[in-house]
Amino acid sequence: MSDRWTVVVACVTAIGAWLLLPLPRWCAVVLALAVVVTRAPWLLALTAFVWASSSGAMAMHALHAEPRLGAFEGVATLMNDPVPLLYGARVDVRIGGRRYEAFVDRSMQRALVTHLMGQRMVVRGAFEPRPDNAPWLDARHIAGRLAIDDIVQWRAANHWYGFANEVRGALAGGARALPYEQRPLYTGLVFGDDRAQSALLADDFRAGGLGHLLAVSGQNVAFVLAAAGPLLRRVPHRIRLPATLFVLVIFVLVTRAEPSVLRAAVMAAVATAAASAGRTAPGVRVLALAVTVLLCADPLLVRSVGFQLSAAASLGILLGSRRVAAALRGPAVLREALGVTIAAQLAVAPISVVTFGGVPLASIPANLLALPAAGPVMVWGLTGGVVAGALGGPVGGPIATLLQLPTRALLWWITTLAGYAGRAPLGTLRVPHVVVLVVGLTLFWLISAGRASLVRTVADGPAIARVLRRGSIALMAVALLSPLFAARHPAPAAELVARGVWLWRRDAVVVELDGTAGSVDALRELRDRDVGAIDVLVIRTTSSSAAVVARDLRARYHPRVIWAPVRHQIRGASAPRLGERLAVGELMLDVLEVDDRVRVRVSAL
Repeated sequence: MSDRWTVVVACVTAIGAWLLLPLPRWCAVVLALAVVVTRAPWLLALTAFVWASSSGAMAMHALHAEPRLGAFEGVATLMNDPVPLLYGARVDVRIGGRRYEAFVDRSMQRALVTHLMGQRMVVRGAFEPRPDNAPWLDARHIAGRLAIDDIVQWRAANHWYGFANEVRGALAGGARALPYEQRPLYTGLVFGDDRAQSALLADDFRAGGLGHLLAVSGQNVAFVLAAAGPLLRRVPHRIRLPATLFVLVIFVLVTRAEPSVLRAAVMAAVATAAASAGRTAPGVRVLALAVTVLLCADPLLVRSVGFQLSAAASLGILLGSRRVAAALRGPAVLREALGVTIAAQLAVAPISVVTFGGVPLASIPANLLALPAAGPVMVWGLTGGVVAGALGGPVGGPIATLLQLPTRALLWWITTLAGYAGRAPLGTLRVPHVVVLVVGLTLFWLISAGRASLVRTVADGPAIARVLRRGSIALMAVALLSPLFAARHPAPAAELVARGVWLWRRDAVVVELDGTAGSVDALRELRDRDVGAIDVLVIRTTSSSAAVVARDLRARYHPRVIWAPVRHQIRGASAPRLGERLAVGELMLDVLEVDDRVRVRVSAL
C-alpha cells in the first residue's frame, strides 16, 4: 500500500472514531475478509472506518448507560497514580471491567497517595453517577464515580506493573538530590509525574507556550531508546526487536500510558519492526500506521487533547520542518531548530485555539530556547539521575548532589525562561489570526506546488508567482504580528471571571475570593484579562481553598492590601473594620460585614 493510501486510512479511521456511528461490527469483519482477498486500499479504509466507528459507539454507550449506584465492597485496581487534592485525593480505578473516578477525604489521603498504579485495594464505599457535561472523562473511559469510605486491605500489583513501578521509583530517586521546588518539574520532564507541580508553575509554562514540558511527551520515547541504544545494539539481532518492544512497553507503563507516549511508542515499534525486516518507512507512513492502530484499539483516544496535539505536532514536523528551514536564512543549526519549532507550533495552533483559547506568540522563541535544555534533563534523568538516586548517606549524598548540578542549572534556566515568556507582552494568536495564517500557508503551498506549471504556461509566470508568494508571506506576517502590535488597554471590569473569583477594574484592580475558588482557574483567567497587579485582595471566607488561592495570588501579584475574616491564617492579610471605606483608583470599597466572613461593596467613584 502506498504512503498516500496509508495516510488516507489513518484520516478515515480518525473520522470514524470521532463520528461514533452505531454500525454493526460484523460488517467490519466481512470487509476485513474482503480486504484479505482483494488487497484494495479503499476497502481497507472503509473497514477501518466501520470498525473504529462501531467500536467507539459501543464504548461510548457503555460509559453513558444506566449508572451503577449504591453501596460497594470489593476489589478496585488503581489505573493511575493517586492525585492529592485539597480535601482528599482522586484516582481512576477499575472494577469489574469498568473504570470509575474514585475519591477519598482528607483522613484517608495519606493512605491512598503512597500507592501506585496497578496496586489493588479492598474498599467500602458507594457508587455515584457520572457528572453531566464532562466530555474529558470519555477519553479516560470513566463510567461513574466511587466515594470511598474505607480502605480495608492492599494487594500487590501484577509483575508488569510491579516492575514498572520499581523503574519509576529508581527514576524518581534522582530528584532527591535537587532542591524541593525543582523536583516536580524534574519528575514531569523525565517520566511524567506532574502531581506535585504548583498552580503557579503550571500557569507560567502554559502562558509561555511551554506547557508540554510539564509532563512526559513523545520525545521522551526517543530519549529512552537513545539511552538504551548501547545495550540494544549489543544483543543478538534476532532478539533485538523483542528487546526494543520490551523497553517500549515498560516505558509506557512507567509514564502511565500518556496518549503522546502511546503515539510515539507505537511509531517506534513500527519503525523498529520495519528496520528489522530490512525495510525503511517514511515518517509520515509510520505516523499514519500508529494512528490507525491506536484508534482501532481505542477509538475514544481521538477525544484526548493530548493525543490530538501529539499527532498534529508530529505531522507538522514531518511535513513542514524542512520547508520552513529552507525558507529561513542563517546558520543551519538555527534554521533547523526554528523549522521544527515553527512547524510544530503551527500544526497544533488550530487545536490549541479551539481548546485553550489561543496560542502565545512567545511560544516560538520560548520553545527554541527551552528545548535544548529540556533534552539533556530527560536523557540525564534516565541515566545519571538513576545513579544519583541510588547514592545516599554521608558520602553518597554529596556525590549525588554533584551529579545533579548540571540538572539544577538546566531546570533553573527552563523555569526562568517560562516565567519571562509568560510575562512577555507579545500577545496571543486567537481564532481570526489562525484563520488568516492558515489561508496564507495554503496559498503559499499552492503557489509553491504550482509554480513550475505557472512559469511554463504564462508569459509573466515567474513575476506573477513571485508576487503571489510575497503576498502570502505578507498575509502570514500580518497574522503573526498583529497580536504583537495590538494596543493593550484593559477595559473596565466588574464580573465573575472564574468560579469564586470576582474582578473589579477601573484605574485600579480589586479581586474577591470565596471558598469555591481554585488557583488554576483564577491565575489563568486573571492573566487572560491582562491583570498585571492587584491593589486590593478580599478573601471572603476562612476556608482552606480560599487561603491556597490567596497564597498563589499574593505570590504572583503582590497586592498592596489583603482583607480576610477575623480568624484568618493568611500571611500578610488583616481584618478590616466594620464600616471602613477604602478608595483605590476610581473604586470605593465599603466594608459591610466582618467576622467569620468579609463582605464588601465595590462601587465606582
